[in-house]
Order: sequence, then C-alpha cells, then structure tokens
Amino acid sequence: MSIRVYRNAVIRTGDDARPLASALAVEDGTLVAVGDEAEVRAAAGAGAELVDLDGAAVLPGLYDAHVHTASYARSLSEVDLRAARSLEEALAMVAAHAATLGEGEWLFGGRWNSNTWDVPVQPDRHALDRVCPDRPVALPSVDGHTTWANTEAMKRVGITRDSADPIGGEIVRDADGEPTGILREAAAYP
Repeated sequence: MSIRVYRNAVIRTGDDARPLASALAVEDGTLVAVGDEAEVRAAAGAGAELVDLDGAAVLPGLYDAHVHTASYARSLSEVDLRAARSLEEALAMVAAHAATLGEGEWLFGGRWNSNTWDVPVQPDRHALDRVCPDRPVALPSVDGHTTWANTEAMKRVGITRDSADPIGGEIVRDADGEPTGILREAAAYP
C-alpha cells in the first residue's frame, strides 16, 4: 500500500463547491484526497511519498485509448437489436424503426447477435426484404465483424453475384452463388 501526494499544482476539481485545489493523494491508483496541501498530507499520513508538480495544471479526465465516440453518437438514432431474442423480434424492431424514417432513407443500427436468439439462425437479405423491400438496411453485428444487409442496400453499394470478395473479407453466398446479405470483415464496410 503506497500513498503519493501530488502537491504544488493547480487542480481543477470539477466540483462547483470547491473548483480549485493544490494537492491530491493517490493510493494504489485510487484518488483518496483532494484539497490544500496541509489537509491532503494529513489525510495521506506521515509515510506518503511527496511529488512536486511545480505548478502544473491537473484536470479530471478519463483515459480510454479505444473509444468510438462518433459510432456511439450515430447509434443514438439507429435501431438497437441487442434485446432481440429471435429473428422475428429483430425484424419487428427493424420495421418499427423504419416507420420513423423518411422515404428511401437508409436504416442503420444493428448490434444483433443471432447466437442469443431462442432459435439461433443466420439471418439473410430475404428476411430484411420482407420488412424493408425498398429501403436500404445495413446492420452490423454486436461484434462489428459482420453486417446483415438487405437487397436494396447491396444494390446501392454495388454488391452482386459477380462481386469479388474484398481482400480480408467475404460476401457470403448461397448455393446458387447469390449474396445472402451477410458481409464479413472487409466486405462489411464497402
């Protein structure tokens, strides 16, 4: 258990009641005290290591090296299929969301996981075509490595039976060589 006191700083706390401080104490990666140096040193105890920040600014924050902020923002206006427990339930959610969109507008969203459906089945374009025959629909899976698309979406991006699989991707095809609407890896983002 080691406690460090960072002192001689301009700390913006984010707390309206006490917006500034000059010291903080951290114990095993957890912030345990913020205030002026005397009160923080008292809270940390006599054995605390002192670190002089020489007037540096310290701001509250969150460090996450792998965030998808733009994707999250887009997801707020998309259909979320994580709660679907069957293909039919997923299709009902897609149809309901489609009703909120303008004519011809793309329907995005997804996060579907057919492995959690009551009857796990691989969805295909024909299922989406039943609820959105004229609207392009593209629905990435929960892991982001597969997109489920309808016929109109594939038509608009130029995916046909003659399309080659992109390097690092696969256009899944049926026994007749027709795209099923399942696009994997690099094919999922044409």
